Amino acid sequence: MKKVLAVLLAMGMLVSMAGCGGQESGETSGGKADADTKSTDAGSSDDAAGEKAAAKDDGDITIAFIVKSLENQFFTDAKEGAEARAEELGVNINYLAPAGGQADIEGEVQLMEDSIIKGVDAIIIDCSDNAALNSSIKKANDAGIPVVLFNDTVDMDDLEALGGHIDSYVGLNSTEAAKQVGEYCVENSEPGKVAIIEGMSGIVASTERVEGFKSALTDEFEVVASQPADWDKNQAYDVMQNILTANPDISIVWAVSSTMGMGAIQAIEDMGMADKIDVYDFDCEADDVQAIKDGKLCATLRYPTQEWAALAFDTALSLVKGETVEENVYTEVQVITPDNVDTLE
Repeated sequence: MKKVLAVLLAMGMLVSMAGCGGQESGETSGGKADADTKSTDAGSSDDAAGEKAAAKDDGDITIAFIVKSLENQFFTDAKEGAEARAEELGVNINYLAPAGGQADIEGEVQLMEDSIIKGVDAIIIDCSDNAALNSSIKKANDAGIPVVLFNDTVDMDDLEALGGHIDSYVGLNSTEAAKQVGEYCVENSEPGKVAIIEGMSGIVASTERVEGFKSALTDEFEVVASQPADWDKNQAYDVMQNILTANPDISIVWAVSSTMGMGAIQAIEDMGMADKIDVYDFDCEADDVQAIKDGKLCATLRYPTQEWAALAFDTALSLVKGETVEENVYTEVQVITPDNVDTLE
């Protein structure tokens, strides 16, 4: 980086109405150990189901929390936060992930379908595809089961065309968050050619993180390559090597997740180019923190995952009880740099 600039960028907790049993495939329970289930008439109205759920004791409420994977720190942190909140409140939680990881879209759809059949009282879901879950969301709507999107959103036009809706979104304003990292890049890296490692093609979170970072770049920064690596470290390694082979004069890399950032760094090191390229990524997992301390990563984007997951759980529980919630609930973020990395707990 061309200079060290103390930066502590944080978005305050923003609330907006406008935007926005097992291991891998099993379920875990928090709160009450033995979850009661209720039969749900798929044709019942939201009001009737809401009144029925609101009349329950907390210990008889079950909330399904479905995520893409349990393969990295983000999802395990979210699990810890959600289950701790469920135990604190005495509410049952089924924390679920598909066996095939983030690429197992069909597995995630099946978990949601199963949750609807079991008659859970609410569903929190981190969707692995923009549209694949929309039919299931509509089924949950028809069954009177509130749906909270966590982390990733879906194609709202497609969902509305199906007659479906979500009850709330709890997550990041990914575009604005990524823009903050891009602004730090502009202030701290020499202008040059930029390569972007995307997530999975067509996924909203990936698109927003790409566009947010790019929106901060000045004309002196030229994006010469932008390719997906499907959120996978090994794929990011291969993509980075291919990009560098075709564009050996790249000086900046933006990877839209921690795992892909680590793959990119490894590829850059193996090609002997570590001293020529500034790398930035998104997620701030333990490897990112160490990479910043080691001088291998210029900056990353941090958000309080456990608190975020607990907030999603609180939102779902409020919906079960018939309370009004915000349509979009955004959590705070912080750009982590060499200047503030040592302040992390």
